[in-house]
Amino acid sequence: MDSTQSNDQWQSFLQEYKENKIVAELDQPLITKDSREKMHDTTEAVQSLNQKVLFDKAKEFFLETICEYSEQLSGQQIFKAFYAAAQENLDHFDKEYKKAKQIIDCIQGLNNDKN
Repeated sequence: MDSTQSNDQWQSFLQEYKENKIVAELDQPLITKDSREKMHDTTEAVQSLNQKVLFDKAKEFFLETICEYSEQLSGQQIFKAFYAAAQENLDHFDKEYKKAKQIIDCIQGLNNDKN
C-alpha cells in the first residue's frame, strides 16, 4: 500500500468519524459504549425465545389433538371443535371480566343493583 492509499484511508476514517461521532473504548478498539450496552441487553432475545417456546408448545398440543381425533372425526369436525373451544374460552373470560367489573363498580359506588 503506498502512502497515497494510506492517506486516503485515513481521510476516509476521519470523515466517517466526524459524521458519526463514534467513540471507541480505549481497551476495546472499534467497540462503542452503546454497542456494548446493546450487546448485554437481552430483553428482546428473552422475549422472542419465550414466544418461540410457547408457540412450539401450543403447536405440539394442537398436533397431539389432531392426531388423536383425526381417525374418528373429519377435518371439518376438528375445526368446529377448535372453534367451540375458543368460543368457550371467550365466554369464560367474558364472565370473569363481568365479575371483576361488577366489583370495581361496587367499589366506585356505581352499582345500581339492589342485591
